[in-house]
Amino acid sequence: MIADISNPAKPKTRSVIQKPAIELDHSAALTWDGKYAVIGDEHAGAAGGVGCSTDQTSPVGAMWFYDITDRRAPTLAGSYSLPRVPPVDTPEEAERFRCTTHNYSILPTKDRDSYIAVSPYYSGGLSVVDFSDPSAPEEKGFYLQQTDGVNPDIWSGYWFKNRIFTNENSSGYGVGVFKAKGLGRKKVRSLGGTFNPQTQVLP
Repeated sequence: MIADISNPAKPKTRSVIQKPAIELDHSAALTWDGKYAVIGDEHAGAAGGVGCSTDQTSPVGAMWFYDITDRRAPTLAGSYSLPRVPPVDTPEEAERFRCTTHNYSILPTKDRDSYIAVSPYYSGGLSVVDFSDPSAPEEKGFYLQQTDGVNPDIWSGYWFKNRIFTNENSSGYGVGVFKAKGLGRKKVRSLGGTFNPQTQVLP
């Protein structure tokens, strides 16, 4: 739902996005110019497994991009699904795996025509997605940690002070801190000294 909260005491619904292919609208974020809404589908509440695919156009657990320039009539601009399946030892293990968009953030890029998201995908690791052209999103990098045969279970990934901070759910890896080549201070704005992943920074 897109709501006008000019008067927080009396919010007004401007439009509602409903798409059957989105199984569970878990997360939503806006690009820094307010042009696109990015919706994350948490397939089966992340408990169903079988969400990993090699097809970037798969709707399962995907990241969906909506042009909301017209707040009353959002239009679908594209989607992105993790294009890999993590290493597995048995079919049963593959059934338990999950690769769904979850608790991501949109980078406040200095280039007004550049849109970058960092998103964890549970067993699928961490992905950096360029959706400057939402109809043809492109993965710019990924990290799939596997220590002693254990796949990751990355639950969240947030951008702060030119680092990507992640935390793990059941893998036991704990907190991770990552750098992404080409996404340093020259490319991405600072979020200041405080942090909230929903903070809106004007371009």
